[in-house]
Amino acid sequence: MRKRIVTALAILAMFLFVTATCNSASGTTYAVGVKAGDTADYTISITGEPNSTAAHVYFCSVVGTTVTLNASLILKNGSHSKPEQYTCDVAADHDLMWYLIPSNLTTNDPIHPGCEMKINKTEPMTVAGASRTVVYLNYTSLHSPFPYYYPTGGIWWDRQTGIGVKATIRNVNPLTLAVSWFNYTLTSTSLWSPDFSTTTILLVGAVALIVIIATVVLLRKRHRKGHG
Repeated sequence: MRKRIVTALAILAMFLFVTATCNSASGTTYAVGVKAGDTADYTISITGEPNSTAAHVYFCSVVGTTVTLNASLILKNGSHSKPEQYTCDVAADHDLMWYLIPSNLTTNDPIHPGCEMKINKTEPMTVAGASRTVVYLNYTSLHSPFPYYYPTGGIWWDRQTGIGVKATIRNVNPLTLAVSWFNYTLTSTSLWSPDFSTTTILLVGAVALIVIIATVVLLRKRHRKGHG
């Protein structure tokens, strides 16, 4: 019950923030960058949820710009919470922006039609073992009449797919003013494969060389014994 309350407060805070900073005007075309069957796994840290260490997201369906996904928490003992299903339209305001935004946005693009929130920068980042281009939103500096109602922090998304890859989100309870945090980092996904980097190649080569040398030494020892 407590887990659901904390999660619900975080979702409500984000929904209020998005609604307060968007309007209906839009001149940008938005598209979905994921498909049904795609997955994403995260390490997470949620204030008040010390037993929740990771999250798994499964994208169930994509119809036009509407995406349905299942999200479940992974606990310290390795068990999974019951998946909860959500539906969002990436071409409209929605409260799952940390999981997904439209694909191929770039610097100064609104994250949703008519939003005050615009992509601050586009930059390279190593994500889930691969070199990716990500877009970043810093909404800490955005103003509102009651700033303590809304989350502050920053979110990074993979530009090509629109999935969230990193976030540091600070929420303040509007009733108690208690501060809570929601952080996540993408660790793996079916949307791309890890890079086989130069470092990896050198490491594999070094291991192979060691194995070859050890084999040669062993064969020589056996050969000497056979002629001893």
